[in-house]
Amino acid sequence: MSVDTAASDGALLSIRGVTKTFSGLTALEDVSFEVQPGQIKGVIGPNGAGKTTLFNVIAGSFPPTAGEVLLRGKVVTGLPSHRIARAGIARTYQLMKPFGTLSVRDNVLIAALQRTGSMKEARVRAGDVVERVGLASWADDQAAGLSTAGRKRLELARALALEPDLLLLDEVLAGLVPSERAPVMELLAEIRRGGVTMLFVEHVMAAVMELSDEIVVLHHGQVLATGTPDQVTSDPAVVEAYLGEEQSDADA
Repeated sequence: MSVDTAASDGALLSIRGVTKTFSGLTALEDVSFEVQPGQIKGVIGPNGAGKTTLFNVIAGSFPPTAGEVLLRGKVVTGLPSHRIARAGIARTYQLMKPFGTLSVRDNVLIAALQRTGSMKEARVRAGDVVERVGLASWADDQAAGLSTAGRKRLELARALALEPDLLLLDEVLAGLVPSERAPVMELLAEIRRGGVTMLFVEHVMAAVMELSDEIVVLHHGQVLATGTPDQVTSDPAVVEAYLGEEQSDADA
């Protein structure tokens, strides 16, 4: 498929009327929103709301049934995931699957090679990214030996090695204890200061509230609400559909 141009009013990412069905089951229905350059946008919603499916559509893992995805005003809908990655979108995965027998550095090197044909340049890039995410002390260790927090950082490193303009983060804080979350949140803030735009799915509401400029709420595959953290958390429909459930879980 060729990449067609379209106006996007300066948005880095535009999601326009995206619908995704699986054997008659609608996972996403007419989802539309934009992500502006330099923004951190959170995506929240109950389990099964369509959040990961949305990421899969944006990253090219699933073609949408209807609608389109635009990056910098160019339609990327239907492009294979490796072309979308090279265009500037990288992602992390909720289920981390590093190459366990390879070193931490070599895991990142493989990603860096997607951006350059030079092994020398890729090695330099991998080393820089490993240090940036705080894994320099484990660079030569097998990835299989990393803790959950270490694997989360490795996921970030592999995505950053692609030199993305837009980073999709799928529950990057899941499985971390509070003392492990704070350094990762600071790392995300630092990545943003470096010019990377972020769209992230997360259930840790304190992190969503602290990091997000805007939040999109998905419910049953549809956009229930969008706005600033204060606007979203004061929306009665959001409280009823999601935040009340989250509070009940926290109190249990």
